[in-house]
Amino acid sequence: MALTEKGVLALKAINTYFNDGSAFSAKDLSDKSNIKIAAATLNSVAKQGYLEKLGGSPIEYKVVDMFSELMEHFDNEESHKGRDKSQLQNAKNKKNDEFYTRYEDIEAEVMKYRKQFKNKIVYLPCDDPVDKKSEFWSFFVNNFDAFGLQKLIATHYDENGKAYKIWIDSDTTGDGYIDDSDAMQEDLEGNGDFRSEECTAILNESDIVVTNPPFSLFREFVTWIVTANKQFLIIGNQNAITYKEFFPLLKENKAWLGYSSNKTLTFRVGEGYTYDEKLSDMFNDGFHYGKVPAISWFTNLKTTKRAEPLILTSSYNAIEYPKYDNYDAINVDRVTNIPKDYYGIMGVPITFLDKYCPEQFEIIGEMVSTQIDDFNYGYPYVNGKRKYARILIRRKILF
Repeated sequence: MALTEKGVLALKAINTYFNDGSAFSAKDLSDKSNIKIAAATLNSVAKQGYLEKLGGSPIEYKVVDMFSELMEHFDNEESHKGRDKSQLQNAKNKKNDEFYTRYEDIEAEVMKYRKQFKNKIVYLPCDDPVDKKSEFWSFFVNNFDAFGLQKLIATHYDENGKAYKIWIDSDTTGDGYIDDSDAMQEDLEGNGDFRSEECTAILNESDIVVTNPPFSLFREFVTWIVTANKQFLIIGNQNAITYKEFFPLLKENKAWLGYSSNKTLTFRVGEGYTYDEKLSDMFNDGFHYGKVPAISWFTNLKTTKRAEPLILTSSYNAIEYPKYDNYDAINVDRVTNIPKDYYGIMGVPITFLDKYCPEQFEIIGEMVSTQIDDFNYGYPYVNGKRKYARILIRRKILF
């Protein structure tokens, strides 16, 4: 039986506010989404396989392990109902891609790489400093001299074709410091799509790409940067780790997680997105804000955390570490439980990559879907029960 209209609204609200596995009640979801959602509605959502009913009073729920994959399937089915698929997908992407990163979140991450920006040309290809106030632009303008930048460039996408290029490369006003008054601006010929020839030409001129790219285009965006052999520091969903276009980069140590990973961040959200009314009232700046879980920074800039071996304290035994039904490796349910005395292949949660030291472990592959390829061996099963996504790793003898 398909979900009712109320069930669909509840499911979308769950995906926005509680897709990180935390427990919630119908009241919690109603308060977050500003939509009245009854426990009976959540029961129907649970019966469709999206939620696990935890019980209690009031009754609490949490998303099932495979919730993100179920939602992807749900979205694909929705795109075929009653409207042209491309129009619906474009509307969905536009709504879900309008997340504007806060200045303090940019500062907290980017400051850690300050010395690596000296004499570099920085490109912000998904940022609109004029109309929508890009905090990435503001941050790099404010720190242009402190970082020793050579040049800062920004472009943005406008579906109506009114995009522009804006850049700073010197103190044009002669007042002794860099600020917005030193910016130069010109119209782009196209609409500012990062995949266009003119944006690719700017990419080729640049050294480091920094931005929050459209989540729906993350795969293409990463391919665009990597093809040009550029350094990058970008924001994405934690599940990007499992993408077939991105995982090989992690495996081959061509990309890794930044200092902040798998966090719930507050974003300024676009028109039409379900926002947090209390949060928006707190900021009180005329914009709407919402919290988005499972957000990570991804980069190929140097980080000190990758040189820190994980301290291991657990010991291997066959009962606590059973082998998979479909692959010759043991299952480890928590990163903190990786055994110190096992040198075979292990399947660990994807959160392992936040602690990954390439001198201590090597990445063998992943187990994330039924689509098997050179790196992916299909969903992991233990005693007939499917587990959540796993990264396959092996200890190095040196450690």
